[in-house]
Amino acid sequence: MTSYIMEKSLTDRIDDVLKNIYERNPVRLRNNTPDVLVDNGVKNLPMYENPSHVRKNILTEQETTKLGLSINKSDHYHGLGKELYIKVISSLDNPRVIFRNKNKNNEFLILTMIKDIHNNNIIIPIEVETTTSVNNMMIDINRIKTIYGYNRTQPNLNKYIKDNLSSKKIEKIYEQKIMHKFRETLVKQNVKFIKKEKINNETFWKRESEANSVRKKDISG
Repeated sequence: MTSYIMEKSLTDRIDDVLKNIYERNPVRLRNNTPDVLVDNGVKNLPMYENPSHVRKNILTEQETTKLGLSINKSDHYHGLGKELYIKVISSLDNPRVIFRNKNKNNEFLILTMIKDIHNNNIIIPIEVETTTSVNNMMIDINRIKTIYGYNRTQPNLNKYIKDNLSSKKIEKIYEQKIMHKFRETLVKQNVKFIKKEKINNETFWKRESEANSVRKKDISG
């Protein structure tokens, strides 16, 4: 008789880490690497994140304390919540911008299309083509280092990116062409409007000319 082992869903794997504070195995968040990264030379490997970072991404400090975990001064709990966290993982297939660290070619920064509850843009630093230990077995992975809403004001996210681009610390390797498509749509709509107005004007003057001809005939007659 053949036995089948049902693979746990992402939600279940995350729940295991949140409920078991002693879990030390990295969490598999994706079975594959997003195409947009693969198209830019990254190996198609499963993506993992360390369990302590998963907790810090999802939980608030209050929730962490209730679980019995100690909080150090250097710890940052981002409180994304499980649902938003999973949504961000899924959004990796549709990133807004991707930057490569020019000093460390295996590190990338992904700016997602999603914001946290405080309206901060969520970013994801990743380390590609590395290894980790799962159940005492070394495997090849692409690592999600952390996930959080960028909330610093000095510098803000735009300035942070511009400064790093100008100093050539990072390079942009991908950008979703949202505004370009939006501008194209506006141009097309404007052209249609102009053509419509032109037709309306031509029709008006044609009818006006015909009316004047009729009036002239009436007067002369």
